[in-house]
Amino acid sequence: MVSAAGGSLTYLKYHRHLTHSLLTAPLLALLPVLLVRLASRKPIVWKMAYLASLAGVASHLALDLTNVYGVRLLLPFSARWMRLDITSVVDPWIWAALLLAVIAPALSRLVGSEMGVPVRPGRTAAALALAFVALYDGARAVIHQRAIEILDSRIYAGSAPGRVAAFPDTFNPFVWRGLVEGAAFQALFHFNVGEPFPRFSGLLPIPGLDGHSTVRPAKWRPGPGNRSAFRNAAPAWIQGRRHP
Repeated sequence: MVSAAGGSLTYLKYHRHLTHSLLTAPLLALLPVLLVRLASRKPIVWKMAYLASLAGVASHLALDLTNVYGVRLLLPFSARWMRLDITSVVDPWIWAALLLAVIAPALSRLVGSEMGVPVRPGRTAAALALAFVALYDGARAVIHQRAIEILDSRIYAGSAPGRVAAFPDTFNPFVWRGLVEGAAFQALFHFNVGEPFPRFSGLLPIPGLDGHSTVRPAKWRPGPGNRSAFRNAAPAWIQGRRHP
């Protein structure tokens, strides 16, 4: 929010900056502990509170690492963007699991207080949510690797791909946006890794690859018709272009 006040370019430069660095993580973990202590004005177990806060910061960085935007973990020593490209920036399944872990215990306490039943802490819901996120991201990683293998195994406009990248669909874990670069073209399309023989469906279909690909010259830039779809892939494609 602070970086956004300086305009779009400032936001792009400083978004996920030092606040998302491994170096500053221990300091950032201390701030919530101090705020809770000052707000509650009650004694706290500093060591356990700090470790819990540090785990929260670390999990935040880990989740940012998994999505297509990425994170610069090595700042200020290196500005290299790191990302796994296995989830969207806002993944509805992860959000649903975490929100359910918050809402379910609250509803349980409400019902329990009305019925006079002892209320238990919401640790089970939290543990289940964390287990779901871990398994979900693990599955996403396996599917992403499969998507990369599919893209790399095809022939595009008569030649093998030079670079390939796969970006996740927001809702369907099996649907991916494939981005391929060759010596004389770039291609952008959707495909489903769950199909026995994945069929490429272009964002701007033209004949040439399965009859449904989007193939353009290497210097091609997205026009108004597909600018929105290309923007979803842009952070991982522009920042470093590190995909083999």
